[in-house]
This record gives sequence, C-alpha cells and structure tokens, in this order.
Amino acid sequence: MRGVTNRRWRLLYKERSVPPELEKVYGHLIARLLVNRGVERYAEAFLNPSLKNLPSPDCIDGLTSALERILDAVKKQKRIIVYGDYDVDGISATSILYKTLKKLGAKVYPVLPDRRTGYGLSLQLMSVFEKYGELLITVDNGTSAVREIDSSNLPTIVIDHHNVPTQTPKKAILVNPKAGAKEEALKALSSSALSYFLAKMLIQETNAEQDPDEFLDLVALGTLADYMPINLVNRILTVSGLEMLTKVARGELRKPGVRELLKSALGEDDEITSRDIYFSVAPRLNSAGRISKPRIALKLLLEEDEKVAKSLAEQLEELNKRRKRLTRQTYKEALKKAQALEEDNFIVVWDENWHPGILGIVAGRLAGELGKPVAVFSKGKNRATGSIRSSDDVDVYSKVSKLSGMFVKWGGHDKAMGVT
Repeated sequence: MRGVTNRRWRLLYKERSVPPELEKVYGHLIARLLVNRGVERYAEAFLNPSLKNLPSPDCIDGLTSALERILDAVKKQKRIIVYGDYDVDGISATSILYKTLKKLGAKVYPVLPDRRTGYGLSLQLMSVFEKYGELLITVDNGTSAVREIDSSNLPTIVIDHHNVPTQTPKKAILVNPKAGAKEEALKALSSSALSYFLAKMLIQETNAEQDPDEFLDLVALGTLADYMPINLVNRILTVSGLEMLTKVARGELRKPGVRELLKSALGEDDEITSRDIYFSVAPRLNSAGRISKPRIALKLLLEEDEKVAKSLAEQLEELNKRRKRLTRQTYKEALKKAQALEEDNFIVVWDENWHPGILGIVAGRLAGELGKPVAVFSKGKNRATGSIRSSDDVDVYSKVSKLSGMFVKWGGHDKAMGVT
C-alpha cells in the first residue's frame, strides 16, 4: 500500500498477530499498539515505567574501567577535562559529568567546541589538552577520533553513542554501547544517559552526598533532543526525567537554570511533555551551539542563581529568534536548488553563504519534504562542512562511510551524519 506522498505503508496488523493473553489483560487497542511497537514481551514494565527496572550499568563494556580511571584521577587531584559537543545531548552529558566530578572534589574543566572549531577532536586541540589536562573524558564524541587519540600521550576516556567505524582509538577506554552492550536496548542510549549511568556508579562507589536521579531531567533532554528510540530503557529514563522537569517548572524542585529555560520556552506551562522538548526547549538549547557559543547553554543548565539564569535564558531566546530567521532563509534557497535535482536518489546542495550551524535543520526538512536522503553543505575556500539527513528506511551511514577517504572529519548515525 502507498500513501498520497507515494511512500510505502507497512500495515503491521497484517504482519503481527496479537497474543490472546495480552488482549485479555489490556484490551484489543492497547495490545495491538504494544505489538506494533515490539514491546509486548515487557508490556507491564513499558506501560508502568520504573527506575527499578533499569539494567545494571556494568552491562556496558568499558564503564567499570572508566570508573576506576576517573576515581584514580580524582584521588590524585589530576586535572580532568570533560570535552563535550555543541548539541543538547552533548551539553546535557557534559553537565552531568561536570556536576558529579565537582561533587567528588575533582579538578574538572568542561570544554565545548563551537561550529568554528568543528565537531569532535583535532590534533591541534589534543596538543592544547596535553598541556593543561592529565585526563581527558570525551562526551558525545571520540569514537572515530583514532588518529587524534592514538597519537597523543594524554589518557583518554570516550563516552559516546555514535556509530562505530571499523577502527576505534586503541589508547582510549571506549564506552560506547554500540561497540559493547550486553542488552540490545542499551545500544540505543544517548550520551546523556551513559553519563548518568557513569555518574551513578561514581556516586555509589564514593558514597557522595548526591542523588544521581537528580540528573534525570538532563537525561530526558538529551535523549529526546537526539531522537533516540523509545525502547523500555529510554522510556523509563525519559518518563522519569519529564516528571522531574514538571516539578522544576512548578517550583517543587530547585533548579534555577533549568526552570528559567522552561519558562522562556513554554511560559507558565507546568506539565512538561516530550512535545515541549522536541519543539520548544531543545531548539533553544541548540541555538547557542548553532550560531554562537554552546557554553551559554551549559552555563544555564548549571546555574544556581535566579538572576543570572534569567539573563542567560534571555540570551538563548534572542539566539533562537536569530536561528529561526537564518533557517527560514536558508531553507528557501536550498529547496529551490534541491527541486532542480528531484530526479536524483541522493540530493546534494551547497552554498558559500549558508551558516554551518543550521545545515542539519535544513537537511532534515528537505529529507522529509522530498522523501529521500539530502546533504546540505556550506562551502568554504578549502573545505566544505555538511549535514546529511535520511528519510524512510535508508541507512546513510553505511553508504556514506565508504567515502570516508574524502572526509577530514565525519561521524553520526544511520539517519544523520556530519562531514567535513
């Protein structure tokens, strides 16, 4: 069957039958939805998500080794650099680890890239980190930084969830569920969720006066903003996180920075939903990394002073308005170029004047509009920076990664990539 957009529809009720015992307990409609989503085996846990049903963190390869390396660095008062990313997941994950390590008394310094320096590590950046740090923890990046990490003498831990290339850094402790997780559901964790699990282990090991579940609001932000699949584990994390965000919005839980962000994005709305995160909160946090400095968003999530938090939220609001204007103009120009290439199976458009920070948004909209993978590039003098977005069931990562010899930097997921 095909819809009006000529996309093929799969009618799951024809492919998957509903077990009679499931229908007896939940009724036909709920049972059918559970089967369609593939969660009938753990229906009760899915419908009534509870933190007690989360798997043990040691199910993820590398977490225990990372724990030991970090505890040793904290004990010896070594300088720890936490190097994140400029999107919501990277910023949230950096916030979680920074707050945890500060609580443990560590000498910790959060660093975020911007669009000018680009995503991930570089040889130049590693040489700077070697001068000032004694342990590097990359968050939401690092899995593909083979040359950068292996040519350095700086001890490195990689906390990341991006797809794993054929080669990974040999010198790093790699914590990436796609490279090693004993449960399938864990392979879909965001970097903020990985940071939460690591923080939980650090707090339990040191008996620190900190409740790791206080980070669940940040986990929900990162998981939803990165469009992670809502399997059982991610559903537990996001439902718990949304409940916490609702408490923050109502003033029942004191988190000045997060509350000012919610007020700026949603007004006085005190019932926070996933839709609020997708369409209102995440774009504001992302706007800092897209067209300015992501550190503004990081400072807001960490801020404890109400007046400072209000000022930072206002800055984000202005950046978000500017980001919208840039996106509208660029989308209009890119759509015109893309329509001239509609016969292509993979559409590639570029311009010298497009802002690198909004290419992913534009590529995503075009992919949805045209029903096929789209790459949008900002073309510089010597290099072009681009975002690739897919549609339907096309795995762009497996195909585009075969061209990796052309790239200075690259990485991403099955449906979304960034390349230079």
